[in-house]
Amino acid sequence: MFSSIRVLIIEDSLEVIDAITLALELRWPSVKISSTVKGLTGLDLVEREKFDLIILDLNLPDASGYEIIKQLRLFSRIPVIILSVRQDEKDIVKGLEYGADDYIVKPFSQLELLARVQAVLRRQIDDNRERIITVGGYTLEIDEATLIHENRRYHLSSSEVTILALLMSRAGHTIHHDTLAEELWGENYNVYEKNLKTHIRRLRSKLEVDTTQPKLIMTKPGIGYYWGSLNNP
Repeated sequence: MFSSIRVLIIEDSLEVIDAITLALELRWPSVKISSTVKGLTGLDLVEREKFDLIILDLNLPDASGYEIIKQLRLFSRIPVIILSVRQDEKDIVKGLEYGADDYIVKPFSQLELLARVQAVLRRQIDDNRERIITVGGYTLEIDEATLIHENRRYHLSSSEVTILALLMSRAGHTIHHDTLAEELWGENYNVYEKNLKTHIRRLRSKLEVDTTQPKLIMTKPGIGYYWGSLNNP
């Protein structure tokens, strides 16, 4: 399934780089891995080469990982998994709001890392999903990671694309929290489900005129979310 993936590791610890590399190569022997201990070098590599996934540490010698992902999102939608010793909820929320697709707290197990990587990559290469979805005047271009409404284009992370694709493809129906979380993180979704609210909040901040009274991503209390543009064109 992931026969030719390319992964970039941006991490200041060579031991951690070696551990991640070993785990990925044991799971997917044909994986191609590049690595650097510096964030700015990582940005340069992304501009020159093609990668399917970035694993990013926050504590880098030349720049904050937050700043790296902020700069990255100006020109690339490559999925990013943050890897950090910072475990406060505010740090996790900040990472996801800056555009990360997932956040893993160190120390981590190889099984956890591989499960998270597989979930992110699975979303990227799912060819069974409709590639362009139009509902209520909004068009989601999955391959371009872009939502278009009238003359405005909203650039999305891969997690945001996954959420919108599910909501828009089933417009008129409420999607359960569990269904969205499993689509994002696979069968172990219950461990990461609290991150779903952060992704929803970030999407609303991008798309809604008034986030306190959303018209697009609607909440069905205690159940889940639904796409509201059918009733609010």
